[in-house]
Amino acid sequence: EEIEAAGIKPVKKEFLVDLVEYLPNKYPHDKLEGLWILDSSTIAVANDNDFAINVENNQLVQKKLPGTDSIDDDVIYVIKLPKSLR
Repeated sequence: EEIEAAGIKPVKKEFLVDLVEYLPNKYPHDKLEGLWILDSSTIAVANDNDFAINVENNQLVQKKLPGTDSIDDDVIYVIKLPKSLR
């Protein structure tokens, strides 16, 4: 009530899309870094590849996508939402 009395409107959240299931080849990275709202039915997300490095046995090694030999590159995914944000 204090927040609303101060004229602050709390944000609401609603589940829109499961990125792991929705994206091609599912979502192979371990975490997201950014989210952009492009328009009322389109968002973009970027992965966090930790500069494409890992530490194994106190050594820096190239970060690979889980279960593959592919380097974990930076990727921006543009996603059409199943329903509008409005």
